[in-house]
Amino acid sequence: MFLRKIKDIRIIGDEIHAIRKTKITTKELELQISDLQYSGQKLELEENVEQAQLPPFVQVFYYYFFAFLKIPSEVEFWNIYNSWINPKKKETIVIKNKKLKTLNIKSRLLRTYPSLIRDLHFLYLLNESRKFDSIEYSMHRDYFDGIDLRVRYKNVDSYISLYINTERGDFYKKRKTKRHDYSVINEIEFKVNFDELKKCGSIYLLKEFHVHTLINLIDE
Repeated sequence: MFLRKIKDIRIIGDEIHAIRKTKITTKELELQISDLQYSGQKLELEENVEQAQLPPFVQVFYYYFFAFLKIPSEVEFWNIYNSWINPKKKETIVIKNKKLKTLNIKSRLLRTYPSLIRDLHFLYLLNESRKFDSIEYSMHRDYFDGIDLRVRYKNVDSYISLYINTERGDFYKKRKTKRHDYSVINEIEFKVNFDELKKCGSIYLLKEFHVHTLINLIDE
């Protein structure tokens, strides 16, 4: 039962923190991923939607994973997100004074879906390597600061910006760099070539050797 897996609930000031055990391996994650269907290739791209600051996809993705220790299917992912931002199921909605087509928002969400899965899987690869003092994902830091992971290695914190060496990956990394000031942190740009990834079902994932590649980047 889900409630038995809650390790602690803490109320600190005006915040409530729920902590649960997440004992799951990369192999178990890969079994989940291998069953996922992905239909986000070559979907229609609308510049207004690409440039819009949408409510965070990561909030739905990671809360679902927190609740069920399961990666949402693309259908579950979209249905939950759409019910949140568009409860009346309109074809066009207004977000921050921008009129946007729901179908184009769905296209952007689906294009983001593989990278969310890839980041989550890589976090567990890093954990299983036992090479780091600590590894942390923060949804707030991801959405507001553009940082994918924080790792502590040899007692030094590094903030990892993970992206794939594609036109789309470069586009979003440049956009993040314009929005955020990384000069005050030890940011590591971890750019991975697509042909280095392994295919798991319909999704491409990082491999164990990428853990060592990251360590080498940090050591530099």
